[in-house]
Amino acid sequence: MGISRGRWEGDTLVVDVRNFNDQTWFDHAGNYHSEQLRVTERYTLTDSDHIVYEATVEDPVKLLRFRTFVNSDAPDPSVVSIRLRAQHRPAGPSRRRHRPGRGHDPAMPGH
Repeated sequence: MGISRGRWEGDTLVVDVRNFNDQTWFDHAGNYHSEQLRVTERYTLTDSDHIVYEATVEDPVKLLRFRTFVNSDAPDPSVVSIRLRAQHRPAGPSRRRHRPGRGHDPAMPGH
């Protein structure tokens, strides 16, 4: 999906990921990233059982303003899904027919 390079900054492992291929999308809403996508992940061991994970996502072409998101199992009404090979996936820009209040395809249970 991308090329990862890691380095240590004190007790934190920093992984810089670049050169993502075109087989991935940016988020669960099906937004595609540009060739300039860069993800910086930071893994810090806080004690023998816990790691703090932080990620910074940068894409000067697609993320023109600061955006935050949280992964969740709760459906997002703004996500437009399509069915592909018996699986649900976010619709790409050319396949979206989003209308306010109609983010999910009623033919797709659970979405």
